[in-house]
Amino acid sequence: MTLGARRLSVLCAPRISPGSEAIGEREADMIEGRVLRYDDDRAFGFIVAGEPPRNYFVHVTDLVDSLGYQDLVSGERVRFRPVQTDKGLRAREVRRMGPRSCRL
Repeated sequence: MTLGARRLSVLCAPRISPGSEAIGEREADMIEGRVLRYDDDRAFGFIVAGEPPRNYFVHVTDLVDSLGYQDLVSGERVRFRPVQTDKGLRAREVRRMGPRSCRL
């Protein structure tokens, strides 16, 4: 039974890929932004945030949602942890800031 608990904790641990460096390490370091676009079929998209505006890559594995939604809607407000990777800016631990948006 201990092995099962250990596997669960490993699966639920934040995913930080090698070569990436968290810009912020605390909840206070999370920033707000809006989904610029998100492709459900390819499971990735971009979030725009900051002044001047900067684009952050987001992958489905970066979404944190207790309701089980694994996609984002353009224009949706989100909160995330900015990360600088060797490929550019990335959004980690992405959370929705409001109720689930509906697609029209």
